[in-house]
This record gives sequence, C-alpha cells and structure tokens, in this order.
Amino acid sequence: MARHRLSSLSSLYLDMGKTHLSGRAAIIQALYTFYNGEAERAVAFNEKGVGLIDRQRDPALFLLAVHNHLLFLVDLKLYPKANRILFDNRQNLIYKNRINALRLRGVEGRISYGLGNLVSAEVAFREAKDGLAEAGMSFHAALLSLELAMVLRSQERPDEALQEVVAAREIFLSFEIYREYLGSVIFLEVSFSRGEATAELIEATVAQINRKWLQVGPQRML
Repeated sequence: MARHRLSSLSSLYLDMGKTHLSGRAAIIQALYTFYNGEAERAVAFNEKGVGLIDRQRDPALFLLAVHNHLLFLVDLKLYPKANRILFDNRQNLIYKNRINALRLRGVEGRISYGLGNLVSAEVAFREAKDGLAEAGMSFHAALLSLELAMVLRSQERPDEALQEVVAAREIFLSFEIYREYLGSVIFLEVSFSRGEATAELIEATVAQINRKWLQVGPQRML
C-alpha cells in the first residue's frame, strides 16, 4: 500500500511540475520496493528519482539515493557497476552520521569481495564491524562478523573464520529478538566441524539472514 501511494504521489507531483518532490517520492518508493525483495525494480525507481531531484537543493537526499543504489546493486551482485558508481560519487559520500558511514564501509566490503579484492574486503568488514559493535549496533556487527568469516574462508583461514561465526552466534544468543537467526549460524558451526564450510555457504547464510531481517519491516533498518 505504501509503495502504491508513493507511486501515485510521484506521478501527482510530476503532473504539477514539482519534479524534485516527484523524485523524492520515487527514491523512497525504491527503498520500500527493496524491502519487499524486488531489488531490480528498486534500481529502476531509484534511477528515476535521481534523474528528477535537485541535488543542490537537497544534497542529503542525493546522498541517500546513491547509498541505496549501491545497496541494491550489491544485492543483485552487480559488483562492477556498483564499483563504478562508488568511484564516480566518492566525493558525494561524506556522512555527518558515523553509523551511516560505517554501513557504507560494509557495502564497500561487499563490493570488494564481489570483485575478488579479498584484502580490501577484510579491512572494510573489520572497520565496519568494530565501529558498529562499539556503537551498540549488535545485529549489524554480527552480520559483518559472518561476512568477515566469508572473506577469511576464501583466504583459506578456516580457524579465524570459525572464530567470527562463533562471535556472531554469541550476539544472536545474547539478544532474545535475534534468536530466530541462531539456527542458521549453528548450522555454519556444524559445517566447520565437518570440514564442509565454504565461503559460498557463508555467503548464502548471510543472504538468508538478510532476507529474514528485511521481512521484519523497514523500521528496523532505519
């Protein structure tokens, strides 16, 4: 219902000649579309919105749109395209909010991993994980522990990777609201004990947890 109303609002503003407000509605529509598991459509809505907004009038909105665009492309595993957008907009990605800057660092880690730049990915994931843990963002820190484990396993460092999986399990165990993710992480631990854990398996687990998290609703993500 929210996405339908945002679409109508965007069209209404466009008919009134208020292109910036139309673009803003499209950008918000893109985010809700992503929450609904439709990353490809989210990319299209976001591109439409960016083409309509006045970047000078609302630079924070443009910053949000670029950040979200990177998030959508990473979800689609379009890493080269995400890397180009990151490079082209680096000067615009300056956050006053440290949490958002750390989240972007995590997205950078995913881009680096997708491009096979494992050292850069490891550095980005460690920085984001430590920063978010320090800020009390426990769920995001746990997820980054798993992503770091994915990189470490790709580097043939299984013992270190297992340590990160255990760290994620401890976080999910400590908070009642995260208990639903425990089964996925325990499955990873068992896979390590059997010598069957791969980077691909860890990546699939991260994707599964992310999907569950998104299904809870946008309020948790903001």
